[in-house]
Amino acid sequence: MKFKFSIGGYFGGYFEFVLKKGYLYCYIPNYHLKPSEPTNIISIHDDPDWETLLHFLKTLKWKPTYDVGICDGTQWTLEVKYEDINIKSYGSNVFPRGFYKFLRLLNNVTKKHGIAPAF
Repeated sequence: MKFKFSIGGYFGGYFEFVLKKGYLYCYIPNYHLKPSEPTNIISIHDDPDWETLLHFLKTLKWKPTYDVGICDGTQWTLEVKYEDINIKSYGSNVFPRGFYKFLRLLNNVTKKHGIAPAF
């Protein structure tokens, strides 16, 4: 399974989540730069919130690019490859339908481990 999500902006910081061998590696900076080591590592084994997130990802039909041509603001990328889920999408200041629900579901996975990114 592949899962990689990043989001950030010039003034808003940068957050990245990468799945490796059943663990979600979280890169949440104290400043605006990505830390070289993960700030947290979360097991997703038997996590019902992770399963809910995967179920939601199966419903998405996102385009590869959402961009308005403005560099300032918020950029994001999502890559997921798992069973019948195949998403590779990028955006700059534009968010597809279901994006905020995706963020909320990802937060459900992370917040019970004390990780609540400000996005």
